[in-house]
Amino acid sequence: MSEARVLIVDDKIDMVRVLTWQIEVLGDFEIDSAFSLQETLTKLSLNKFDIIFLDLKMPNGHDPLEVVREVYGV
Repeated sequence: MSEARVLIVDDKIDMVRVLTWQIEVLGDFEIDSAFSLQETLTKLSLNKFDIIFLDLKMPNGHDPLEVVREVYGV
């Protein structure tokens, strides 16, 4: 079975590190991270991810769910 691709989106590096560690101990995952919504959009346009962990309280009043709607058309 191939690795599942995971994207972790959070503006706090400590949260990204904790989630990365927790996912790594579960098994065979390819993990990437983004620290802003713009970086998230770029990564989503270049890669396909199986799982996205998305911080719902990003700075600057941006709505992270809008990113998902824009990219996936939902």
